[in-house]
Amino acid sequence: MGEASINKRYELLTLVAGVKLCWSSDCEHEIQKLEKLFLHHRCKEQEAPEAPLHTIEFRPVWEPLQMPNDVVTKWDGYYVGCFHQKNHVHWYHSAATELDYLVLSHEMWVIHDRSSARTICCMLCRKTMFRHVERPDIADPIVILIHTVMAMYNRYTIHAAAVELGGFGHVFVGESGHGKSTLSTDLVKQGATYMGDDIVFLFEEQGQLRVGSLLFEAKLFPPHTKRRKDFIDVVSQSGCKVLQSAPIKNLYYVRRSKEELSRLERQEPIEAVVRLMRASNNARMQYDVEVWQDICQRVADEIPFYAFWFGRRDLLDKSLFEHA
Repeated sequence: MGEASINKRYELLTLVAGVKLCWSSDCEHEIQKLEKLFLHHRCKEQEAPEAPLHTIEFRPVWEPLQMPNDVVTKWDGYYVGCFHQKNHVHWYHSAATELDYLVLSHEMWVIHDRSSARTICCMLCRKTMFRHVERPDIADPIVILIHTVMAMYNRYTIHAAAVELGGFGHVFVGESGHGKSTLSTDLVKQGATYMGDDIVFLFEEQGQLRVGSLLFEAKLFPPHTKRRKDFIDVVSQSGCKVLQSAPIKNLYYVRRSKEELSRLERQEPIEAVVRLMRASNNARMQYDVEVWQDICQRVADEIPFYAFWFGRRDLLDKSLFEHA
């Protein structure tokens, strides 16, 4: 809940994996929240003049969603990381208006206008007895907004961590709890550049496969306890550079090991396709699904894929990845 200003808009311009995202709200508190979240992606208008620009507007509404009569279901199912697992995401399309409608809950829905590079996130509001306005938390739809908006520009989100070493990106997929965040931040301590610990982007640019950064705070166990994870600003803490993207050198599937020394084990290309599909949160919920599938196939054909058996952290050496 935040205080909104009548007829006033607040904006934040960010650069994410080569795409400019202009966030807009009538509530200053919401933009301040986004400023903290996208701290290392903020940019000025004159930066990256060649980058496409997409506007994302948070708009308060007072009536439930009314869709055109011609809408058809484009997709219906779960999306990992969006609200609670019990909730479905419903994706509808109207041929008459050429708009896409993503119903996230009874109080929040997203309207994508791909032709005008504009997205509206509608938040059903209500007034309390004290004449305050209550509105949904904008943090809830951020992941799915990033997923669908970036896919319009063929940047596809995957549940993965990534670092840059020697000018090349190293991408780590794997199940939650197997050490992707720990591995990426341990490598940063050895001189790697942080590119994300939970979500990164895969895309093709000028014929080259690249990984794009999402520099949110990493969720890690602090040194003094293992009971609760804290959010750590890895970029500020390490002093590493801010990097938009890097050409991919290798892809890894992270697995815990009881051995002391970490090791790599080369995998078959088909395994890379399987792991990427699983890491995509929901492979069907994409703009241009065929482009995403082509990127997965290219990664499998062109990028070496390894199982990384994660041993003792204090014995980890970044040269294992540099020489792979």
